[in-house]
Amino acid sequence: MAIQLKRLERVETAVDTVVDSLAATARNLERSMIARLAEGNVGGRTVDIALARADIQQMMLDSGYYQVTGDLLDSTYQQFIDDAHKAYQAQYGKSLQYSQVSLDRLQQIRDLDQQTFNSIAEDNINQLQKVMVDYQYGAIDLKGATDRLRQIMEPDFQRYAETVIRTTAHAFDREANTLMATDAGFDLFEYVGPDDGVTSEICQELLAKGPQKWEWWQSQTNDGGYPVTIYGGHPNCRHSLVPVLSETGNG
Repeated sequence: MAIQLKRLERVETAVDTVVDSLAATARNLERSMIARLAEGNVGGRTVDIALARADIQQMMLDSGYYQVTGDLLDSTYQQFIDDAHKAYQAQYGKSLQYSQVSLDRLQQIRDLDQQTFNSIAEDNINQLQKVMVDYQYGAIDLKGATDRLRQIMEPDFQRYAETVIRTTAHAFDREANTLMATDAGFDLFEYVGPDDGVTSEICQELLAKGPQKWEWWQSQTNDGGYPVTIYGGHPNCRHSLVPVLSETGNG
């Protein structure tokens, strides 16, 4: 079990690295937008709104957001799969392989997450464009526009995107881990992870359950109605299911 807990620690470290990079992209985009307003490149002149939108889309691209989320979906997600392989090799002395159905499922999750991250960017661009247009036509002054930009970028965009990244990344890792285990014939799983001052009530309850059959875990949902096997106890959840060999928890 200690090997699997180490794997979860590596997952959390990898997610922290992605989130730190996301914070940098949010700051880059905020600085670009505020500088654009202060220079008068939008205010005081009539521009085509579509062009303004194209400008913001370019700023979003230049900020590094798509690079950060793309790296998460490619290299970081692959790292989770590699770590699961290594954990099983170390714990059970054999390398487990995914079925084609499981590989297709992991690709489907990746594609859905790509759509989610693109939607976050699109929503953010819509909000930023509205600020630019309102400032351009005098609905708000420079200070008002700057304040709104900062609110959009921090906390709204950054915190929401961070929550989604943590939730989707851990969900992918849980799915990668349990698919590998069920493909290999494991049927007994235990909920593991930290039990500290910020552990939620539902996660404390699941930690106390000990090893349970896979069928039982599949019937469990969190407070949001989402399956515990994929999303854990809640958004930002740090816990996961790991296979065990016996009901005493020896895995």
